Amino acid sequence: MRLQSKPRSWQAADRLRQAIAHMEPFETYGSLQGINEQAGFGRCGQLEDKARKAFLGHRDGKQGQHMDYVVYSYSTPIAWHVNSQGWFYPDTSYSRTTSAQQTHVRVALDVSSSRGEHVTYLSEDKS
Repeated sequence: MRLQSKPRSWQAADRLRQAIAHMEPFETYGSLQGINEQAGFGRCGQLEDKARKAFLGHRDGKQGQHMDYVVYSYSTPIAWHVNSQGWFYPDTSYSRTTSAQQTHVRVALDVSSSRGEHVTYLSEDKS
C-alpha cells in the first residue's frame, strides 16, 4: 500500500496509523515504510548500541522470539513487533522528519514518549 509520507489531513494520518497498528505492509513516497517480510529486516540504520543488540537478537530469532513486522524511517527501525512478546520501540531522537514519523508510530501503538529509554517493551495487552 502506498501512503503519503507527510499526511496533510487527519484521514491520511489515520490510514498510516491503521497500517502500522494492523502490521500491514506499506511504503510512503518519502522515507517511511512498514515491512512484514523477514528478508527486509536486515537494516539497523542509526540504532544505538542497546537497541541494535535487541533488534538483531529479535531479527535472528534468539530464544524463540521472531520479529514479524518492522517500521523503518530511512534505514533505521523505529518500531518492531516480536510475535511472542509484542512491540519494541527505541525511543530515541533522530531528525525532524523521523521525529514526526515516530509520533505516528506512538499514536498507532497507543503509547507515550519516554525519552531516555533505549528500547521500550510494549505489551500486546493494553488493558
